[in-house]
Amino acid sequence: MNEVQTIPKEVVNKIDFCRGVFAILVMIAYSFDVATVSLPSFPVTFSGNILKHILGAGFYWVLGFFVISGFCIQLSCQKLKSKNGFPLKYYIKARLSRILPLYLFAFVIHLFMLLQEVLMVNTQCG
Repeated sequence: MNEVQTIPKEVVNKIDFCRGVFAILVMIAYSFDVATVSLPSFPVTFSGNILKHILGAGFYWVLGFFVISGFCIQLSCQKLKSKNGFPLKYYIKARLSRILPLYLFAFVIHLFMLLQEVLMVNTQCG
């Protein structure tokens, strides 16, 4: 009953590919939303509306990404548990080493953009 069923590497690679596709679709959807809001001249023709409804469905892409990511996390935990129990310290360290670099990178980019905006406002006012 406690036997862990392994999933072939090819299947895991296909699942990771799907997760990557969802991540790209999320990026496209939110870029599309930003473009339609911040650029009034963004084309909202018939084809633009079709693109908006297909690519702009960011909520669904995020949902798909979370479901697949949850499955991948479960696979990772199951693999750890089958090897040597479930070392929580190792799991947390592994998760943070994947999440923190990208988070810090995005934070620095955000700070740079915020600084640029503040400088632009100061030059326009002064």
